[in-house]
Amino acid sequence: MMTTVQVILGLSVLYLSLLLLSIPSCETEEAGCDPSCQNNASCQQNKCQCGTSFVGQSCEVNAASNCTDTPCKSGGQCLDLTGSTPSFNCTCPSGYSGYLCEKPIDYCQDLPCVNGGNCTSINNDYQCVCPPGYSGKNCSVDTDNCSAGTCQNGGTCIDMVDDYICNCTDSWQGKRCQVDVDECETQPCQKGGKCQNSPGSFKCDCYETGYKDKYCNEDLNECEFSPCQNGGQCTNSDGDYNCSCTLGYEGQLCESKGKCADNPCHQNNTAYCYQEDKVNGFYNCTCKRGWEGTHCGININECNLNICQHGSTCTDLDGDYYCNCIPGYSDKNCSTDINECLTQPCKNGGNCSDQVNDFSCDCNNTGYINKTCEEDIDECASDTCVNFVQCDNSPGDFSCTCIPGYEGKRCSVKDPYYQRIDNENDIMWYIIGPVVAVILIAIVVVIVVFVLCARSKRATRGTYSPSRQEVTGSRVELGQVLKPPPEERLI
Repeated sequence: MMTTVQVILGLSVLYLSLLLLSIPSCETEEAGCDPSCQNNASCQQNKCQCGTSFVGQSCEVNAASNCTDTPCKSGGQCLDLTGSTPSFNCTCPSGYSGYLCEKPIDYCQDLPCVNGGNCTSINNDYQCVCPPGYSGKNCSVDTDNCSAGTCQNGGTCIDMVDDYICNCTDSWQGKRCQVDVDECETQPCQKGGKCQNSPGSFKCDCYETGYKDKYCNEDLNECEFSPCQNGGQCTNSDGDYNCSCTLGYEGQLCESKGKCADNPCHQNNTAYCYQEDKVNGFYNCTCKRGWEGTHCGININECNLNICQHGSTCTDLDGDYYCNCIPGYSDKNCSTDINECLTQPCKNGGNCSDQVNDFSCDCNNTGYINKTCEEDIDECASDTCVNFVQCDNSPGDFSCTCIPGYEGKRCSVKDPYYQRIDNENDIMWYIIGPVVAVILIAIVVVIVVFVLCARSKRATRGTYSPSRQEVTGSRVELGQVLKPPPEERLI
């Protein structure tokens, strides 16, 4: 380990070294002055300090010189001065400065060129060499690169530094929007439409697709052009249409005429004429109901088939028949029983049962009677209530006021709690009766004793009884019998 002495010696050496480095140099010049300082002038901050004896950029001219020594440079005008130091003065031409006019003026010193421009001091002025995209004296003007016609085909120009950007429309691309976009590459045409590219646009050929508009996406109503022939009915559908041909015509547009077109079948009696062979003219008549024969001209008598049911009478018609139904049945063949309960004839909750041309109402437990359960039953007219005080009739109902001990709609149910209350009262009397009897007997005994005592007292009043006198009257107070002697008086 280092001793304290070694540490102190080390610090002392370091301090002496720093002290020596801080002593000013004895040299008269300092690196950095150009031209070098003369006449023992010192260079400080890249400038020669001449003092009062010399002047000039490098202190090369004696301050006591006069104009005969031509101290002024660069064509400067010299003027002698009397009684001052320096003893002359130089008036510098344009573009120069300094006491001797020895310094060309640097017009680029204040950095007048902006935006990266290079400055050159020349001819008593400065000149900026601007980078691409800028112009002007100081390169402060942004050059407009969006001159007319820069962006083509409707593109919008955005100025940049020494550049531009064109925002092209959807149909153009490239630096200047000069390249046509082939929209057909994205297959814009739908529903089978064929795409045709053109400069700045495209077209969809929707022919025979059944659609229209720019992209062949809207249904074309072909029926507006009446494509069906020979009276055929046109029906439009999505992307297509259909022709319903009249009798005897066929084909997509009903353009083909067949044998049925001449109406060989009875028109009113025929459902359809079918052309079996267009070349040879064979056809077949499909008759309507009630007709038969090759041309549907023979009427069928349906009444021979016993088609009318439930006793109805049949009448044959041309191509048809009529059944005259008996009451209670309906439909074409009188096969349907008319349900009279559908009209809800039973009132007040009566249950309806359908019958042939009739109905019946079950009025039980409704409080009503007659055909439709609409007449109120007076239940009080019969022995409806039992064990009652009063019967009150009301529409479809009644009420019974029961005697005590009975309850229920008809007072026919005995109240189980009523007898219990009577039994409880009997038990109470079994308890209270004896107590009351004992009390009454005690009262009678007291009265008898009192009467006997009273009569005994009355029997002895007014007579002398030695025995009684011995008991009650033998004691006599002497104070009431003898008088005290008179008191003596002393004289």
